[in-house]
Amino acid sequence: MQYSLQDLRDLLAKAKNSEQKAIALSRLSNFYVYNKIRSAGNLDSALHFARAAVAQLKQADGASYEDAVTALGNACIRTGLTREALNLYDRSTGRLRIRLAVRIGKFYLYRPGEFKSDLDSAEFFINDAVRESRKLGDNYLENNAAYYLCDVSSERGDISKSHAGFLSLADHCVRTGDFQNAGECYSRLGDHANFTDTTGKLKNYRQAGRLFAKGHLTELEINIRKAIADVHFRAGKLDLAEKELASVLNWYTSNKYKGVQDVYFLYSMLYRFKGNLEKALDYGLRAVECANQTGSDQSISYYYNALAQICNDLGKESESISWYRKTLDLLHQENSDLMYNSLKDLSDYYIKRGQAGDILAQLEAADNRNKLTALDKELIAAIRGNCYLSQKNYSKAEHYYLEMIRWESAARIHTYNSADSYFTIANFYLAREKFRDAEYYLNKVLSLPPSTYPPSRIKEVYLKLSAADSAKGDFRAAYRHYKQYKTLNDSLFTEDKSKQIQELLIKYDTKQTENENQLLKKESQIQKNQLQRAQLYTRITIAGIAALLLIVFLLYVYLRYRRKSERTFKLQEQEIRKQNISLENLIGKQAKLISDKERLIKEIHHRVKNNLQVVMSLLNTQMHHIQNEEVVNALKDSQNRLYSISLIHQKLFQNDNVSLVEIRPYIIDLMKYLCDTFHFSQEITFDIQVDELYININQAIPLGLILNEAITNIIKYAFPGNRPGKVTVIFHVREDGNYELRIADNGLGLPSGFEFSSSNTLGMVLMHGLSEQLGGDLKIYDDHGVVISAVFPRRSDEEHDDGIPDTEPV
Repeated sequence: MQYSLQDLRDLLAKAKNSEQKAIALSRLSNFYVYNKIRSAGNLDSALHFARAAVAQLKQADGASYEDAVTALGNACIRTGLTREALNLYDRSTGRLRIRLAVRIGKFYLYRPGEFKSDLDSAEFFINDAVRESRKLGDNYLENNAAYYLCDVSSERGDISKSHAGFLSLADHCVRTGDFQNAGECYSRLGDHANFTDTTGKLKNYRQAGRLFAKGHLTELEINIRKAIADVHFRAGKLDLAEKELASVLNWYTSNKYKGVQDVYFLYSMLYRFKGNLEKALDYGLRAVECANQTGSDQSISYYYNALAQICNDLGKESESISWYRKTLDLLHQENSDLMYNSLKDLSDYYIKRGQAGDILAQLEAADNRNKLTALDKELIAAIRGNCYLSQKNYSKAEHYYLEMIRWESAARIHTYNSADSYFTIANFYLAREKFRDAEYYLNKVLSLPPSTYPPSRIKEVYLKLSAADSAKGDFRAAYRHYKQYKTLNDSLFTEDKSKQIQELLIKYDTKQTENENQLLKKESQIQKNQLQRAQLYTRITIAGIAALLLIVFLLYVYLRYRRKSERTFKLQEQEIRKQNISLENLIGKQAKLISDKERLIKEIHHRVKNNLQVVMSLLNTQMHHIQNEEVVNALKDSQNRLYSISLIHQKLFQNDNVSLVEIRPYIIDLMKYLCDTFHFSQEITFDIQVDELYININQAIPLGLILNEAITNIIKYAFPGNRPGKVTVIFHVREDGNYELRIADNGLGLPSGFEFSSSNTLGMVLMHGLSEQLGGDLKIYDDHGVVISAVFPRRSDEEHDDGIPDTEPV
């Protein structure tokens, strides 16, 4: 472990951007998963940090995002949120999907119980990881997933298939240059080898170390070296194991690794079995201190248990009991062999105090044989036997001791416990004066490998053998065994060693006291801060209550005012309702009057149009009886003028709006009428550029008369001799908001010396008068023909909206 918990917290505090924060949070999550006790609080912390890591990254890609989601999936699995982990897997693709598939597969693979459904699920997810890796062409990920498939075979009980699979995969990895997965295969083969197969374990571990070295994977190589040291330790090669552990510890310290507590723990166990209890105690205390400094307490219960045993060997009963209690405090929720080991050793202390009945009651409450391993059952039987022995119930005691030996055969992989069980039943038979049975089991202890039982316990075996020999009268053997006991005892306990051990305990106690003092100071500061916070909360609460009372008072005032307002409002509403009814009646009457008025106006327009048509018919009849051409022309002009007015009344009669005239169709219809009236055959082209506009009737009539005069004059005089020509009629709204009527031709133009202001012809006088009626400006000038321009202001739709034209004379 390269980082301590505090290092990771500092890394998070120093993070400058979202990606750095996500990296620190992912590492924190993994630390809580892999290096902390698996408590609900720690798993919740792992889940919290993982979710925070994912939330920091807005883009769902990149190595940091992949690590964050993998950490989240891992935390979900460990906290039992399997459904959430599966959802993450379903939504993921590529490398992330592969990594999540492997994590979920490992969860099912190593879940306690070895159920077929779990192994089927593990195989499904790991096979998916293999397929996805092949699609990506990622050789490392494919090999890593295939590694766990070999373990699936092992968990199914097919050891030969698993062994062959690891060897085949390792060979493939070496050929493809993947030395990490190749080394992991041999490391796993070493793990699977039986603990008695020292040669097989060492062969596989050494091959793994060589492959890691070839791949320059130094940290993994060092971990293998530590595993080899452990094998030598269990094989009784304690000096070799010590030498190997020294090289491991040297590498860790030179590379500034923080989490070296496991090495200290192995050193402690090593020195205990070498009989150097002083160093065993020293390294045991170092392991606990290192675990506390790094915040990694996952294995600390093992360190506590080892210290309890060492103190027991030293005869430090109170210290031993203290360490056992600490061990049990951490393990009371775990189903661990260490749980019952510690309980067994601690029960000896309670039995001496006459509390065997309490121990039996606790076992009855905790005993769940569906979840107990063979070793658990061996240890429980030993505890029951000890309890019944203290109560002098010898038949029950022997029953449970023999049950202990039966379970020992099934759990023989734990040789220390085997030795302890042999020693326990031997003590029973010595007490019952069954010396041959006692000697049988004591000799079984001595027949176990040297590293099975520590010298502090072996010396007791020799002492018990000496007692059995004396009881049988074999004093030579008794003396020999007692001498062996004395030699071991003297090597373990000297005055200097006792002093050094006492100094170690005092030094540790002093350091613990200092740590506790610092913790007390921190707690004092925390309590001070909490008190200040509580005082602040009190002030805020008082202010809040005062504000609440004020709000309640204001609310009361408001409610009274509101009730009064509601009463007033109801009265006003009733009055308004009455007025609305009256207003609706008036509106209805007004609407009827308006409708009647519109019908009357339409009728007026219709009658005016008909009257004008009658006048035009009279003029037309008159023209047939007059021979004077000038008079006929004058009557025709009058007839045209009347038509221009009649056409407006016709348009108004046909429209829904009786006050506005749509000017474009009006101008077009007027032009058609004038063309038909003069029956001209020359090719005159009319270009009509008129906007879609509606104008008031009081402007439409003068406008139509001006247009009538202008077009009549153009047809008569602009193109003599039937010459072709073009007439442009423009009516639009100018930028200044005024209307403009512009009539232009490309004919002969104005006579020389023509002045519009001095012209006294009827048409000119009429156009001048009409432009003044419009409030506008009329101009007539030459520009490659005659141009007549009338500019006049717009009137709003509301002006003269009664639909009846003004009677102002021209």
